[in-house]
Amino acid sequence: MTSDSRTMKSVMDELRRESPELDRRLRDSEPRRDLALALVGLRRNAGLTQTELAGAMGKDQAFVSRMESASGAFPSAASIEAYAQACNAAVAYVFASDGELVTVPLGRESEAALIHSAIQHAGDA
Repeated sequence: MTSDSRTMKSVMDELRRESPELDRRLRDSEPRRDLALALVGLRRNAGLTQTELAGAMGKDQAFVSRMESASGAFPSAASIEAYAQACNAAVAYVFASDGELVTVPLGRESEAALIHSAIQHAGDA
């Protein structure tokens, strides 16, 4: 490495400062990127390939690939639920208002306590 090597983060920070439009687009796409990373993490933790997961969902591999993409349309709630359930993961909607969290588990009722506990511990951190 040379003395003028820069990290990817420093390069991105500089580009974002130089281009407000790029900065806005990156901020706007952050929820989609976060979902994509979460989905890929679920699948990998389940030890599944995209093809195996697609089969468990009754879809094709391209469908899973689109869900895991950081661009494009946000997947439907039903697709996210099916994806998570195929990974044997707990699924819930979480609503936050005035400092209160309300969780609505989907799927097995036994997941409610697990989801609630995870959210409470995340808030403690």
